Amino acid sequence: MGIERVEELLFFPIRFVGLPHNFWSINLYHDNLLVLFICLCVIFIIIIFVYKSISMVKIDTYSTNTGYVILPILEKIHHWFLFNTGIVRKNANYLKTFYRSPLMLKKINGFGGDLLFWILTGVFAGLLGGVSFEGKGGVLFIFLLSYYHVFFYCESFFSSYKGLISLDGEGQNALLYSYTIDNLWILLKKKIFTANIYIGTTLLFSDIAIFLISSTDLIVMIWILINQFIVMAAFNILLFIPSVYNPHFNFFNIEQLDDYADRKFTSSTVTLTIVGILLPIMMIPCIFYMIGSFDLKALLLFNALSLLMIIAIMIPVLLMLKKRTIKKDLMFSR
Repeated sequence: MGIERVEELLFFPIRFVGLPHNFWSINLYHDNLLVLFICLCVIFIIIIFVYKSISMVKIDTYSTNTGYVILPILEKIHHWFLFNTGIVRKNANYLKTFYRSPLMLKKINGFGGDLLFWILTGVFAGLLGGVSFEGKGGVLFIFLLSYYHVFFYCESFFSSYKGLISLDGEGQNALLYSYTIDNLWILLKKKIFTANIYIGTTLLFSDIAIFLISSTDLIVMIWILINQFIVMAAFNILLFIPSVYNPHFNFFNIEQLDDYADRKFTSSTVTLTIVGILLPIMMIPCIFYMIGSFDLKALLLFNALSLLMIIAIMIPVLLMLKKRTIKKDLMFSR
C-alpha cells in the first residue's frame, strides 16, 4: 500500500487531467479544436488586458492622468457592487478615503490582486480541474489555495498599502479619535473592516474564476471559501499587531513606517509565527490524509477543529488590540 501511494504521488503530474499540459494534450488528441481555440482566445485577451493595464499605469508613480483614468472605474465598482450592501454602506465614507487616496492610486497595480496573485490563481485553476476530496494530490492543492495563497496575498496587500492600512498611517489626524469613548479602537475597527472587504472581495472573485475555469465541485469551492475567509480574518488581525504595539504617529515619511527597528522586529515575529507555526498546524490534517493516517471524515473533522482553534486564538488577540487602542496615551507614548 505504501508503494502504491508513493507511485500515485510521483505520477500525479502525468495522470492528473487538470494540469494545463495534460488538458491541452487530451483535447488535442480528441480533436477538440474548438475548446483549444477558445482557451487560446481567452489567454490572448488576458495577456492584452494585462499589458494594457501595465502600460497605462506605472508602478510606484502617480499623476493626475492616473486619477482621471482609474478613479471613475473605482467609483463605479464601489457603487455597483460594494456600497449596495448595508454593512459596507455604513462605512462608505471611510472606504472612499482609502481608494481615492493618491497613495492607493500610486500602487494601483496591487489593488484587487497584483499580477503574481492572478498568475497563481490561474495555476490553481489548472491544478484543481475536476478535483474532489477523494484524490490526495488534489487535497494538497486545495489546502495550499486555502491557506498559503491567502496569507501571501494578505501580506502583499498590507505591504503595498502600509501607509493607509496601518493604524498609525493616519498620523496626527488620528488625534480626532482620541476624543471618543473608545479612542483609537474605532479607527482600528474601520481599518480591519477595510482590509477584510478588499482582500475578501478579491479572494471571492478569484475563487469564482477558479470555479468557472476548473469546474471544481461546488462543495469543494464552498469549503475553500469558508476556510479562506476564516484564516483571512485571522491573518489580518495578526498583521495589525506591529502598528498597534509599535505605532509611530510622528513619522517623517509615511512610506517608511515599516523601517523603524521595533516595527521590523515585531513584523518579522508575526510573519515567522504565521509561516512557521500557524500555517503548518493548519496543514497537519492534509499531511495525515495524504500518508493514509486519516480518512476523509477525519480530515474534515480535524480541519474544522483547526478552524475553531484559529477563532479561539483570534478572540483574545482582538481583545488585546482593543485594550491597547482604548488607552488615551497611545498616541503620545512615542
